[in-house]
Amino acid sequence: MKQALVLLLFIMTLQLTAQNRFIKITNPTKKKVLVLKENKNIRIKTKSGVRISGKLRIVDLETISVNGVRIKLQEIAKIKRNPLGLTIVTTGLLVYGGALTFSVGMIAYVLVQEPQGLWAIPIAATAIYTGLKHPNFLRGFKASRNWHYKIVMH
Repeated sequence: MKQALVLLLFIMTLQLTAQNRFIKITNPTKKKVLVLKENKNIRIKTKSGVRISGKLRIVDLETISVNGVRIKLQEIAKIKRNPLGLTIVTTGLLVYGGALTFSVGMIAYVLVQEPQGLWAIPIAATAIYTGLKHPNFLRGFKASRNWHYKIVMH
């Protein structure tokens, strides 16, 4: 019983002394604040045009790391959330829907001899290509639209 109590106190002490690190995204004109915690999936576009997606790691008060690439806060042009569940669902639906559209169109063309079934080819190709590009329909926060980024460590 004593060992369990000591272990519980040790875990509680670790929780109290652990640092909470996150990016605070604010827009003073809209008076909105958003928090992106460390280890969350994000997408970043830098001012030089490079796009990086992966887990957010905070290096220091001016630098973050995404997939091993260090990025200064001043270099970020746009940042957005990129949840894994949403990526899986949208990718799966678009690829599966494209394959289903292609199959139904080809069956209609072969069995019924309807040339309208050929319209399924470009529609299906577009859906499959879009699904493979991992779409993210979530809102992005651009520095050019007065969003400010700040790293906070507690």
